[in-house]
Amino acid sequence: MWVQAMSRAVRKQETGTGTTPEEDELLKAGIPGAAHVLVKPY
Repeated sequence: MWVQAMSRAVRKQETGTGTTPEEDELLKAGIPGAAHVLVKPY
């Protein structure tokens, strides 16, 4: 369920669709353990 909620929140953020307060909290928390991977250039 968490993965689905996070995916939905990220999709809304990327497409400019409004997010709910709950989705905002998910986006603030981010993906635990992934920060070091996400900051690397492709």
